[in-house]
Amino acid sequence: MPPTPHFKGGWQLGKPDLIVKPDSVYHLAASGNDVYRCFVIPTDLPRDQYLSAIQVRPGNMRVVHHVIVYLDTSGTARKLEAEVHDGNPGYTSFGGPGFNPAGALGGWVPGFETVRYATGTGIELPAHADIVIQVHYHKDGKPETDQTSVGLYFRRSPVKQLVRDLPIVDPFLSIPPGDADYTASASVTIPDNVHVISVLPHMHLLGHSMLVEAHLPDGTTKTLVDVPNYDFNWQTAYTFKVPVALPAGTVVQLTAQYNNSDSNPRNPNVPPKRVWWGEQTTDEMCIAFLAYTADDENLIAGERFKGGGAMMQAVGASIISQAFQHYDSNHDGILNKDELARMITALRRLNGDVVGKSVPSTRLATVAISMMDVKHQGGLTAPELQGMLSFIMISKKNL
Repeated sequence: MPPTPHFKGGWQLGKPDLIVKPDSVYHLAASGNDVYRCFVIPTDLPRDQYLSAIQVRPGNMRVVHHVIVYLDTSGTARKLEAEVHDGNPGYTSFGGPGFNPAGALGGWVPGFETVRYATGTGIELPAHADIVIQVHYHKDGKPETDQTSVGLYFRRSPVKQLVRDLPIVDPFLSIPPGDADYTASASVTIPDNVHVISVLPHMHLLGHSMLVEAHLPDGTTKTLVDVPNYDFNWQTAYTFKVPVALPAGTVVQLTAQYNNSDSNPRNPNVPPKRVWWGEQTTDEMCIAFLAYTADDENLIAGERFKGGGAMMQAVGASIISQAFQHYDSNHDGILNKDELARMITALRRLNGDVVGKSVPSTRLATVAISMMDVKHQGGLTAPELQGMLSFIMISKKNL
């Protein structure tokens, strides 16, 4: 048994090169739904920088659920903030930050430890980029204030490879009440040779355990992380002493268990009720973030990794496969109107849409089939479903 970790207070890696935070404190109401608030901080950096580490310091850990630090090079976040006049800094955006981010620097969850990336690697921070700190607040029954800050540590030696994130995710959770051993799973096939630096498992209050394994093309299996007793209040990224090599064709498999019964002391619902994926603390998630570097990237030689799109396409293919596993009730390889409507309802919950207060999912399914059912089979095949989701993403990006 390793010794109990000691969490250093303050800035864990010493004083940062640059500290960014909102100009004023945010005032959080005592009760109501969770709040996702985005705070926009211009960097005014004259040239591109690389970071060896970042540390997020929540200003009020009683109400900060998690933090994600995004990058905006379009100026959109500034415009969103300028439209808000509620007496608080920032703007509210449920789920995502409300714009198409140029990237992300990192984040924070309870129990997270700051680490410095290995020499020759780092995170890219473009010149003049705005940093957007998205804070998820969970109200505690009394008025609170917060002023979360982010410390940036610049890399002062050449960077050969960028650190990137790959999510392994099951967005179609539907955990029945009373189920003490609900299992969720997801897998992604890695299309390029990579080295995994760390793995961050993330679930909410029903999460019990998570196992992430890599099944290599040669038939061997490597355990990347095994958390047999997950604790929402003590999450961390598990960083390898030596990065793990995963050749192209490796299948990364996530398996997670949830306890939605009375035997779970953290269950927020008494009595238990069905819980879906969602952004509220009392909803659930199933995701593992893999931080990795690409083997064929050499920025010093001017060779930038070109496989980022293929990596995200692999994630998309995984989600399409899961959609059919969850909703193709008759296993015919086609999502009919009713099956597609159930999937659309799940996606709307995922994006914070209040189902039933706008266009019914059955109507959306009918429209989607009329547009995308090129084979006239009365439903959508996997490629047609991919086309539908791509159309939605492009539409949202251009709105």
